[in-house]
Amino acid sequence: MVKIYTMLSVLAALIVLGAEITRVALYFAAKRNLINDCAQEANGITIGGWNSVWGGSWSTTLTGPAAQEWCEDRWERGVWGAIVWLIVVVVLGWLFASMAFSYYHQLLSPHTVAPSQAFRMGAFNSHQPYGQSPYNPQGGYQYPAPRPGPQEDYVPPYDPHK
Repeated sequence: MVKIYTMLSVLAALIVLGAEITRVALYFAAKRNLINDCAQEANGITIGGWNSVWGGSWSTTLTGPAAQEWCEDRWERGVWGAIVWLIVVVVLGWLFASMAFSYYHQLLSPHTVAPSQAFRMGAFNSHQPYGQSPYNPQGGYQYPAPRPGPQEDYVPPYDPHK
């Protein structure tokens, strides 16, 4: 079940990435048509804004070249938004797919889960020769026995002069 989820999460990330790349490619391919349609719609409309916090407002009616320039400016601002959104989609897709793969890997080989936890339990064998695995194909995983006696944490003595 986890394997299916992992593969589907990668597939979903690839589908969303493909859709976003297609959207950005179409955005650039249809640049002229988008700007011309915008200029036709914007011709004759009134736009406005603020000069500054205390400076007051302004308004103007777009005609011909002003409408074309305004639409080109809007298109260029939209390019940055499309590219930033593509980067966000790539990062999020990679994040979710890698989390799914790490969970799947954790279920396949639990001895690689948390070496720090194995070290704290005294089951970490730091003197194991290179290339040898604690995995025994005949009987599962072979962890070294924990140390005998109570497992006390070491706390260094307090030195108020340091």
